Amino acid sequence: MIGAKYSWPLSDQWSATLRGDFGGFGVGSEFAMQGIATLRWQVSPRTGLLLAYRYLEMDYEDGSGDDFFMYDMTISARRWESYSPSEAS
Repeated sequence: MIGAKYSWPLSDQWSATLRGDFGGFGVGSEFAMQGIATLRWQVSPRTGLLLAYRYLEMDYEDGSGDDFFMYDMTISARRWESYSPSEAS
């Protein structure tokens, strides 16, 4: 698996993060990738809000005949939450 993450401090209260990875290469799965984008707003010293989007794609096959298993999927989702700084990583 190969991945990267980069965070930008936009101001004292705002930050953005991009993270992505891909892998597989025939080891475990044929192909797997995901990308995540987040935007954080530190409302106060004890409270923050997070808005995130995630895209995940995976292609996995194993076995043959009656034991054949195939998992080929793509999902994406949006998420928002509030958090305290000790919970955020």
